[in-house]
Amino acid sequence: MDKRTKILISRMGNIGDMLFITPLLSAIKSLIPQSDVYVLLPKYSKEVLINNPDVDFLFTFYTKTKKFRNRLHNALILRRLKGMRFDYLLCLDTDKNVFSFLKKIPYVNLWIGFSSPAHIVKNWDEGIHAADNYLSLLEDVFPSIEIGRYRTRFTFSIPEDQKNKTKAFLLRYGLSEPILICPCTSQFRPSRLWPTRNWISLIDRLLKEGNNSIIIVSRTRKEKPVPELYRHFCKKIYFWNNRSLVETASLMSLAKAVVCLDSGTLHLSTAVSGGRVISLFGPSSPVHTGPYPNNVPQFRVIQRLPKCMGPCNTFPREKIPQECLNAEYTPCMEQIDVDSVWKAIYANTG
Repeated sequence: MDKRTKILISRMGNIGDMLFITPLLSAIKSLIPQSDVYVLLPKYSKEVLINNPDVDFLFTFYTKTKKFRNRLHNALILRRLKGMRFDYLLCLDTDKNVFSFLKKIPYVNLWIGFSSPAHIVKNWDEGIHAADNYLSLLEDVFPSIEIGRYRTRFTFSIPEDQKNKTKAFLLRYGLSEPILICPCTSQFRPSRLWPTRNWISLIDRLLKEGNNSIIIVSRTRKEKPVPELYRHFCKKIYFWNNRSLVETASLMSLAKAVVCLDSGTLHLSTAVSGGRVISLFGPSSPVHTGPYPNNVPQFRVIQRLPKCMGPCNTFPREKIPQECLNAEYTPCMEQIDVDSVWKAIYANTG
């Protein structure tokens, strides 16, 4: 019996961050079929990978350890990992708590990451997509690897019974081939919001000119700008919130188009959607966090940067231009007009 290669991958991140590593997971399984892939990740992102065919084991980790139960959970996970011998550890984090945890695992042949104490430290390149940065870690394991071969769409598995439930829901409410509007972004990235008045104008136009079924997708109904959109359209369109990630992904897979910001909803829709995906970019760079890969015809990015102003990535705060700090909406998001988004929804692919 052939010895199986054991690989541990650590990534503490949100929905988009976890989807970014799925091309890496797929590449590992392709290059090392006789491998067991273990992923260490936060509990709130577990749903992204729980049905991923390229993952054999998931371990949740708490970076915040003030609560005793969190420390106890981490200690039990560490005890289990200490009994294993890993051929490779791919650390995709820079969190000191994660480093401290990983250093306690005694049997690691080769540790590769973007910061010390990894045995091999790779340079993080802001000029390429985050997913390509993760794929580049394999260059030290397979020097002759052609990264382009593994630049595939993100992976998210939707059970067939969930798709059937979603189809039945759309049929029951008369929402066939809906256009999904995803107007929210992370609470830590408010500078990526598109003006609410523009969302209202776009939805009005979609309802009047296209006779479309519209669904507003958000995590909760309290997220900005959903309350204001609800006041305008509560009896005209459907509001989709407080749903699981699998339910939302299933809805996206059946949509005619998805309009979203640079957020987890963008990356989830690019993983599962068979329709158009239009993403609005302002302060962040679509080269680094945009739709992946960039050669899919139905993926469209809209970005209208003012003159002499480039992507500032909105973090850390010191990088944000002064004129953006006190603005309700950043100038780069203000520059994106409703007509551009409308045309992107209906433009011919090619």
